Amino acid sequence: MKPVRETRRVIGWPPLLLFKPPPLCQYKCLIYIGREGEAVTVLAEKATFRFLNGIFLDPALKDYYLLEVFTVRHDETNSLSNVDVKVILDWCQQGDFQERLVMISKAIYPFEIEPEGEGIVLSEQARAIINETQDPSPVLVNLSASVLPSVSWGSLADIIAKRRQAFERLLKHDRSDIRDAASRQIEQIKKQEVQVRRSERAEDKLREQSFE
Repeated sequence: MKPVRETRRVIGWPPLLLFKPPPLCQYKCLIYIGREGEAVTVLAEKATFRFLNGIFLDPALKDYYLLEVFTVRHDETNSLSNVDVKVILDWCQQGDFQERLVMISKAIYPFEIEPEGEGIVLSEQARAIINETQDPSPVLVNLSASVLPSVSWGSLADIIAKRRQAFERLLKHDRSDIRDAASRQIEQIKKQEVQVRRSERAEDKLREQSFE
């Protein structure tokens, strides 16, 4: 059995989080995030606008908590995965549309299994955000942060390579700015893939030596 490789901390039982949306919302919600984040998922689905306002519009909420709330679970989903893409775009339109597209690109999980096959493609949410943005570069940078999984069985480099292929489909996009931004980001993903593969080979070599 191949070893489990953990690249960042997976949510266990983090502390109570207090979200304080802007005064107009007059909304406060205490959330205890469980091991699978059920409470957060329910809030995100049932009160999406209030949830996103509390997450993104509170200047006191640090990026650390964004990671906590939107960490990908073992079933390759996160708290926004079941939210209709139209609802997400409607929330973006409640403020600076382009700025909010960049915000939300930090939060969604951008991959899904290809409907007919075993390949990885960009999710409907990711595709919609990319198509709506006027500046695809920061959006693609945010989305590509998910090429490295939280936990994997087997080779991380192989997973990165599969997820890179989802971005490579953008090289055939109708918009030249999206094609150009995708090309630049793919090069960064390839560099990350090379570094991870080199590290894995070094780990495997040390492991083999330890058994000699």
